[in-house]
Amino acid sequence: MDQEKRVLAAFALSFLMLLLWRMFFVKEPPRTLPSKSNPAAQTQTVPEKTPAAVASPPLPLTMPVIEGSKPEDIVVENDLYKITFSTRGAVVESWILKKYTDAKQAPLDLIDQEACGKLGFPMGLDLPDTELANKLNSALYVATPSGGGLKPPVKIEFPYSDGTVVKSPMGP
Repeated sequence: MDQEKRVLAAFALSFLMLLLWRMFFVKEPPRTLPSKSNPAAQTQTVPEKTPAAVASPPLPLTMPVIEGSKPEDIVVENDLYKITFSTRGAVVESWILKKYTDAKQAPLDLIDQEACGKLGFPMGLDLPDTELANKLNSALYVATPSGGGLKPPVKIEFPYSDGTVVKSPMGP
């Protein structure tokens, strides 16, 4: 038998094995109840909203306010790098690699300050709602733990809340 016939036979056997595997080992998923995506299968009717229910706006939800009082830099440093986080926007302001140098023979900073002025800092938020993004990127977060001279590995959290929960226009 020549090589072309062997390849064709191998494909045929592989296809046969896949069919047999599916017949004997793959189970059919359980049937589900009709969903909103298939309205033809639904038998229940949706009650109409009364004008009173539509006219009343939902009550705003409140949360505890968690805001920083002043901007603070948090420094995480070891022999290889020095990372500076800022509580204003909870962003990385500087990421210096101590064993590498830039064109000026200074330790290499991976964060380009000029580009960050135009594009935003690392860990900054980019949201469809630019007003909300600007608010969150300029807010004063509370860093835990705070202060400088932290040694890695360390977990830093930046909680923030202005006291309100806003429902997204795209859904709950």
